[in-house]
Amino acid sequence: RRAPEPLHYDELARAWAAAANGEPLDVAALADHEPMTRELAFALFCHATRVLAQRHVASSGGEPLVFDKDDAPALWFVAATASLRSYVFGIAQRSVFDVKAIAGNIIPAVATTNAIAAGLMAVQGIRLLQQRRAGRSAIESCCTAYLAYSAKRPRSILREPLAPPNPRCPVCRRRYLTLRVLDFEKTTLGMLLQHVAALVELGDDLSVVEGARLLCDPDYQDNLGASLRSLRVAEGAMLTVACEDDAAVVPVVLSLAAPRDGSQTDALVLEGIECVPHFEPLPSPSRSESSPDEQTDDGGVEVVDDEVGKRRVTRDARPVLPADSANKKRAVDVVTID
Repeated sequence: RRAPEPLHYDELARAWAAAANGEPLDVAALADHEPMTRELAFALFCHATRVLAQRHVASSGGEPLVFDKDDAPALWFVAATASLRSYVFGIAQRSVFDVKAIAGNIIPAVATTNAIAAGLMAVQGIRLLQQRRAGRSAIESCCTAYLAYSAKRPRSILREPLAPPNPRCPVCRRRYLTLRVLDFEKTTLGMLLQHVAALVELGDDLSVVEGARLLCDPDYQDNLGASLRSLRVAEGAMLTVACEDDAAVVPVVLSLAAPRDGSQTDALVLEGIECVPHFEPLPSPSRSESSPDEQTDDGGVEVVDDEVGKRRVTRDARPVLPADSANKKRAVDVVTID
């Protein structure tokens, strides 16, 4: 992804004057189904801004203007603004016709649900920053807020405290840390793994995964000498380091980031270890859950291996009968599996 390229008003004005030979913009000849050039988007933006400004001044009471996709000046303003922004950030250009179709669908959502959610998030963020500035713990005051549509409730927005981490939850049990990398070109995957293993108890046989990509494991270590950049691992990547042989070891999720400032001299700096909650190892599964020789489900079905290698299934802990029993009424509860 390339860096944004800023646009300058004076440069665009000179470019449009040269392209139009000094003639004013003819909006009637505007090609609605073709993407706009940078100069045309600038000229249309200026024209739509003047028209909307004159309309706002002429309106009684100074009411704010309302967007309507069928209002040509409003559509020109949105299409030109979107086109100029696309040139800045390297986004694919769209025609005025495409913008009309898109804006007609997203504007109601932006003006209602998304705006309410964004406003609540901003208020909550400001409150947390104020509490942190006052020296109080911000995370303890966080809560889960949700909308209640029942008419029996006196309030529409309800809140409840955050639930503590569940020791059996695979997401809660993971340790999320920040790893600041000084140089992605010089740092290898082996250096990263060695640095993390020296600070966090993970065991011996480790695997590293990025999303759906397996970077290394005990049987695949070809990438240990490769640099992070050659592996397409850059700033913002999330790496999961886990132990292959011990399921009780809590995995570590690394968020790779650049140094905070120029004072970092170490190749790797691991942050956040002191903030990770401690989890006791999960109890080992019982024999009834892990042994393939004897299993019981919720219906009271028990699978038992007999001496000759055949498996019999009994229900409700009844006596195990031979498959060829003459008592056919009781033999229905016995199944022989080769």
